[in-house]
Amino acid sequence: MTSSQYPGGLVETRLGLHFRVTRQHFLGGEMTVRCSAKISSLYYKTQQHSVDGHMTYSVPSWSPETSPPSPVVAQELEERER
Repeated sequence: MTSSQYPGGLVETRLGLHFRVTRQHFLGGEMTVRCSAKISSLYYKTQQHSVDGHMTYSVPSWSPETSPPSPVVAQELEERER
């Protein structure tokens, strides 16, 4: 988990996940992965992807260290810099 604190007190925290997929994770030849984020009743976002186990996919890796701030954080930073 990485955290960054910006001027004005805004704090951004990111968490990554490494998951080794095996044949047991595919039910009926498919696997569904869902990621959800929630901050109290202020924010909720979920994203879901399904994968067919009979095909080979090249999935780009994601790293919190190399990714830009989220759009919400970027907008907040812009507003605080004004």
